[in-house]
Amino acid sequence: MDYDDLELILFWVLAVAPSVLLIIAGAVIHAKLPRRWMARFLVAGLLACIAYCAFGGIVAMRLFPPPYDEHFAGGRGLDLRGTALILGGFVGAAAGAAATLGTFGVSAFLARWRAVQTS
Repeated sequence: MDYDDLELILFWVLAVAPSVLLIIAGAVIHAKLPRRWMARFLVAGLLACIAYCAFGGIVAMRLFPPPYDEHFAGGRGLDLRGTALILGGFVGAAAGAAATLGTFGVSAFLARWRAVQTS
């Protein structure tokens, strides 16, 4: 496996992981904790997405740096390897924010639906 394949895999992991984790966390909070925790989930999820946008791709670049290439080392060309990791962090943060808002919205809808059904 060369670096291009690794970069593609890491891009998709960085892009999908926040959404999956935030949806699971929101579902657990909705099912097990009182209603007031969903507002905390909303704030914490959005703040986590901002932090992920700022640091997710950079941390991935530090953990999986692009290989050294003599051709690009002297400034003789544009080396774009690794930019997919930064882009994956941005995409993951946007998708995570959308997942947080969606999970909060579904939880609020279900809470209202239950309130209407019981009254």
